Amino acid sequence: IFLEYDSPKNRDSDVLKSLAHAQFEMDLTTLEKGLDTEFGERGVNLSGGQKQRINIARAVFDDRDIVVLDDSFSALDSETEHLIFSDLISKTWKDKTVIMTTHRLNLLASADIIYFMKNGRINSSGNFNDLLSMDSEFRLFCNQLSETTAPNFSGATE
Repeated sequence: IFLEYDSPKNRDSDVLKSLAHAQFEMDLTTLEKGLDTEFGERGVNLSGGQKQRINIARAVFDDRDIVVLDDSFSALDSETEHLIFSDLISKTWKDKTVIMTTHRLNLLASADIIYFMKNGRINSSGNFNDLLSMDSEFRLFCNQLSETTAPNFSGATE
């Protein structure tokens, strides 16, 4: 029920590991039927963050060579985001290709390659520091995102 339909019981340990990577262990303990809990259509009885963490757990469970994350951290608090991201990107998925869309600066700064898009086209590409130093539109984008939470990006970071 949790990560695939009719998952055989012998995969429960894999499901639990995947949920742990997605920081869903505490949520699981609050569910009366644990792994056998059924959710309403489209997870109607789950929060946005719980839905995102279950979807991240599904990505771990599927164990594909390429993982696509479409703003998968947007409904998570920064601590949970950090725990999941640091575990998955630097450990669990270190040998996988991870394609991610995000507006979170801390995630952008960790990317090997950023494709900065404008009007549906790739405007520039490079790592975070390269883009900060060579692309004024990327700097403006970063400054707009960080207006209330981070310093002004005037050039490359150290």
